[in-house]
Amino acid sequence: VALIQDILSRILAEELARDLTGAEFQRQTNLEHKLEIEAHKASYLTLKKDGKKLLTNGHYISDSIQERLDSLDQAWSNLVVVCDKRKKLYEENLDLRRLLSEIGDLQTWLSDRESVMSGQREPSSLTEVEEALKSHEDFSKAVLAAEPRFEAIKRLTLLEQAWKKRREQERGHRKTQESILNKERLTDLKRK
Repeated sequence: VALIQDILSRILAEELARDLTGAEFQRQTNLEHKLEIEAHKASYLTLKKDGKKLLTNGHYISDSIQERLDSLDQAWSNLVVVCDKRKKLYEENLDLRRLLSEIGDLQTWLSDRESVMSGQREPSSLTEVEEALKSHEDFSKAVLAAEPRFEAIKRLTLLEQAWKKRREQERGHRKTQESILNKERLTDLKRK
């Protein structure tokens, strides 16, 4: 149980990353925790099996052994659940950080283009007019070429997808609850 608590405390000590590099590192660290848990799974199962043998053989401290096995099972289960939930959270955070990074890159790109376009002075000759038209044409082509990048940031993040799914589940639960209440009301009305 001490080993389980050690791994669990390392997982729970992590704060949610606030940048893309940190989010990528956090996902990798979570993968390492998961691998560590998997590496200890055989020991956990062996310990559990040995404890059950002692119980089957009627060991004189069977009650204590059963309590410790129950505690071990609960701690192990909790560790796996926490690690899995953190994995999901870290993936959602990484997805959000990637989106924010993409948005930042596009803002920078737009600012650069805007400064080029707004920095042009009014043309005073035919050559300058042609250069300005060429510059605007190049800008239009660059905007069209960047369109997929703009479309990509319109997507739902993993967090938003999870929220949407949860809301749908909650609506289903609400309908089920309303149905139960309606049945109870109908039963009460029939009794009267």
